Amino acid sequence: MDAAVEIEVAATIKGLGDLAKRMKVAGYFITDDAIHAIQKRAVALAPQGEPGNTTNPPGDLKSHIATEGPKGTTTRWVGKVGPAVVSNNRWAHNYGGQREFGGTITAHNLSGHLFFKKFDQWYSPVSVKQTGAHYLLRARIFAIPTIKRSMIKRLTEAIVV
Repeated sequence: MDAAVEIEVAATIKGLGDLAKRMKVAGYFITDDAIHAIQKRAVALAPQGEPGNTTNPPGDLKSHIATEGPKGTTTRWVGKVGPAVVSNNRWAHNYGGQREFGGTITAHNLSGHLFFKKFDQWYSPVSVKQTGAHYLLRARIFAIPTIKRSMIKRLTEAIVV
């Protein structure tokens, strides 16, 4: 018994080209879904702050978690999620990053002291140690199931026509 398989090379190459175009679109939308899933979780997890105990109004960080992208090419898409908020205090330049990672805040003035008001009382320490809230890290981890579902959906749509 003989068996034969006929392959239409031109049609196969065209089909693979069409698949590549659909995969590019899927990659864009997977990245878009991912950054917005992380943004949604980050807004929910970001520290709220309390009146009198923060350099910015309570909720300012939550309201400024922004996305950028997706940007990319046929093989690689990237997007960013993060705080687009600066402090109302002219010396605290990276308010969102400071709340995420924590660390020591030191004075950047001639006196060598920080000056801030907390619950209507003025303070002037040399430095302040702040514990990180890690809201973006936790948001990324909590968004993984949503991102996986998006990948399965978008890739299935690209492959199964």
